[in-house]
Amino acid sequence: MKDIFTVIVDVFGKLDDISGGLSYSKKISILETVAKVRSCVVMLDLECDDLILQMFKHFLKSIRSPFILTSSNYPSCLFNLSYIVIKVPLLQMFFVIIDINSAHGKLVSATWSFCPKT
Repeated sequence: MKDIFTVIVDVFGKLDDISGGLSYSKKISILETVAKVRSCVVMLDLECDDLILQMFKHFLKSIRSPFILTSSNYPSCLFNLSYIVIKVPLLQMFFVIIDINSAHGKLVSATWSFCPKT
């Protein structure tokens, strides 16, 4: 399973590459599937932290790419899908921190600043 995620993360590393390899539409299709299925949660369960970090770096690199910043042909879905894929593991990790702190009776005030007021 980790090998599959490695291949997927490698594809994300080429999101800003328009020459050769997979077509841009196939890369976006893979990104859409990862976002829709929320496979990042599985990556967290498999403790693929290094792959998740690498994936975040790929997204940030592709979003900051001069081609993307100057091209009107690059759809905004890259930004939206990248946001969804990044958000899911961050939220999962946040709730794990809340659970751990709650179990020990030590709720850190900084974590509560992110929670909605009721």
